[in-house]
Amino acid sequence: MSKITSYLIVGLIISAIVGVIWLQLDMIKTAMEVNAQRYDEAVQDALKLGGNEQEAYETALFNNLINGYTERLGRPSSKLPTGGLLDGNLRPGLSGGLESTAPRLDAIARIQSQDLIDRINRDLLHKNLTTEFTNANLDRNLAYGVFDVKKQEFIIRNGRPLSKIGADTARHADLMRSAYRVSVFDDKDDKPRGYIIAYSPEKDDVIFDSIWYNLALSLLFVGIILGCFTYTIYVILFQKKLSEMKTDFINNMTHEFKTPIATISLATDSIVSPKISSDPDKVQRFARIIKQENKRMNDQVEKVLQMAKLDKN
Repeated sequence: MSKITSYLIVGLIISAIVGVIWLQLDMIKTAMEVNAQRYDEAVQDALKLGGNEQEAYETALFNNLINGYTERLGRPSSKLPTGGLLDGNLRPGLSGGLESTAPRLDAIARIQSQDLIDRINRDLLHKNLTTEFTNANLDRNLAYGVFDVKKQEFIIRNGRPLSKIGADTARHADLMRSAYRVSVFDDKDDKPRGYIIAYSPEKDDVIFDSIWYNLALSLLFVGIILGCFTYTIYVILFQKKLSEMKTDFINNMTHEFKTPIATISLATDSIVSPKISSDPDKVQRFARIIKQENKRMNDQVEKVLQMAKLDKN
């Protein structure tokens, strides 16, 4: 194999391996981006559901106060809390709601003017969010809180009301930095009374866990390819070295065989010469030369056989 061919093969293999590794890294990056987007959407959807349930609950409360029934359940309900809104000026009618002459809008206004902590149903919110987080496999150290826009402080964290000291936003910097948030109880000008905010410190771990199997397989296959490449390079270099050794050996053997052959030929010609053949001492001398050169040729043959065994292995 020529040097140009060897270099060409090595270059093609290196190009193929670099291309495979680049494609694998690009696929892993794309998978992480897709999973991150799905994660963000799942968290945002869970928060939206929690906010919608709060507003739906308050709508049911309006219906209970005014009409004596809840449209969500489709039946009368006396279990929904009124929050102390029914006073002497807002007397319930015979049907359980307010009398027809009662100021309905005023009742609604009173509910909407309450502090956000009084409008939020903490148990319902916690149940909805934890259920959605669990169903979407998002319950891995995922925290949430309710931020009061008017007071500029947090009023609820993970289902627990916060004290005045605990409501300080400095204590909830993780939630303040989070992009997962939905507004709740928007007024007529679409200005929110508050936000439901979530934060996941282990988002990267969750995303990595979702692709670790594919990543492990990719690393395994890349390792196999690199191993095969290394072995291929080793074989190519070994074959190249062996080829050079063969060439040198053939050249040396050609020279080594020519010398004894020429010597034996010369000694034979000398022995058959009448001048030499009549002298026993000279005949013995040339006979020893032929024997020595014959032994030398046998040694060279053994070297050839050893080289053949090496090539076979």
